[in-house]
Formats: sequence, C-alpha cells, structure tokens
Amino acid sequence: MRACIKKALLLLLTIPLFLSGQESLKIITYNIEGMKPGTNSGLRTSLIISELKKIDADIIALQEINEDINGNSSDNQGLLIKNALSEHFYTEYYYYQQQANLSWDNQFKEFIGIISKYPINDQGYFQLVTGVFPRKVIWNQISTPIGEINIFNTHLSFNSAAVRLEQVKQIESYIKTISTGNDIVNNVLCGDFNAIPMSPIIKYLTQPSSKIYYYSSFKKVNPNLTGNTIPSNKSTVKIDYIFYSNNSDLKVDTSYIIMDEPLGEDLYYSDHLGILSKFK
Repeated sequence: MRACIKKALLLLLTIPLFLSGQESLKIITYNIEGMKPGTNSGLRTSLIISELKKIDADIIALQEINEDINGNSSDNQGLLIKNALSEHFYTEYYYYQQQANLSWDNQFKEFIGIISKYPINDQGYFQLVTGVFPRKVIWNQISTPIGEINIFNTHLSFNSAAVRLEQVKQIESYIKTISTGNDIVNNVLCGDFNAIPMSPIIKYLTQPSSKIYYYSSFKKVNPNLTGNTIPSNKSTVKIDYIFYSNNSDLKVDTSYIIMDEPLGEDLYYSDHLGILSKFK
C-alpha cells in the first residue's frame, strides 16, 4: 500500500507547477538556537520537526543550524529537518546551506540554510563584512507554483549597529546583482537581523529612499501588532523578519508568529519565535 502511495505521489510530481492549483506560498524564517549546551537540543530539534510537519511550509529559512565539529554531518540540524520532511510528505525536499562560523565555544559548526519543497534552480552566497563572527547571506532561485522566487537568508552581527548597517548595504547590493542577472523581481529576504523595527538598518530597508525598498511582511498585514520574536519565554523585542521588495508581484496574505508555546517548564523550541508569511 505504501509503495502504491509513493508511486501516485511521484506521478503527481510530474505535473507542471502551474497546473498544481496552489495559489499561495508559505515561507518561514526561524532561528533554531543550534545545539546550545543545556537547552536539550535533541528534543528541541525533534519537536521543531513535528511542528514543521503540521505547518507544511513551502520554503524555510533557518539560522543557527549546528552540527558537531568532529562529526560527518549526520547530526546537522538542517539536514535532519529536510530529511524528516521528505520522508513525512513522500516527496524530495531540497536543502542549501553555508557555514557561517563556529559556535558555543567552538564546539559546533554553525550554518544558515534554506529548505525548499521545490527544486533549487540556482544558488549562491555572499560573504559579509565580519563583526565578532563571520556572516553571510545565502540565495536560492526557486520555481514555485505562484512564480519564480529569489529567496535570501541571513543572520547579522549582534554587537555592532555600524557593522549591521554595512552588512545590510552589502545584502542590498547582492540582491540587485542577482536580480539583474536573472530578471526575477520576486525577492524575499529572511533572517535574524539583530535589529528592532525602529533601528537604522530596518529603516534603511523599508523606507522608500530609493527605487526599490522592502516591506516587512508581518507589519504589512498586522500594523497594530509588534510581532516580537525574542526571548521566547516572554517576547519583548522583534529582530526576525521576512521582507519582500516593493516591485514584487507577490502580495502578502497572512503573517503570524509560530513556535510560541512552551514545551515544558523553562523549555521552548528555541530562544527565538519563528515567523510564517503566506504570499499570493
């Protein structure tokens, strides 16, 4: 019976995306706190996977993905999530990651990554100016049922506003370069920006001071809500965002916080809450 179901699903996958009938795209950004010692990271990863199965997102941008520094990627959290979703939904998910730095007293390799339900047509990254740690922005070009998407994911410096502003300017330039190269205007920028909505870098991205600027998807549909994402036990600050460019064909339909329920006493999925935005 299981084999028959797999065959049927494989047949469905041969149908062109534009005939699938899907009219929206669910995108998540989430800092998963890696394998920080003392946080029961194995259990947290397992429960994050369980929630992502329920949510059934199309594209997931992850920050603070860890794997053991002496391992062979078998415990890489991004790969574990990707493989679990592939097995659960009987379809191949796609994964792209780049190592950013070492974390938690150099015990783990740390990555940023993108998981996609749809094939990745092109990919790349740009090395950003370094603060305390090296930082990158990564990019995937993905053909989705609602059109071609350039999706970018980043994790900015946490201790210097000046470095963050320089990093954002580099990201903006990188997006322009990618967009010019492939003529796709649907640009989505996700990540942990380590900056509040009224900070200079968020204002730089969202204020129409140039031809192309960005909307915060959460703020666009929830103008009266804060959308705070840290700390997870009592969120008082927003530093995680899903942006989309003002010249995009995309329209944000809904956006809300995820992974906001405690798992037990002093136990959460991560020290961050995630954001899901649905585009049409």
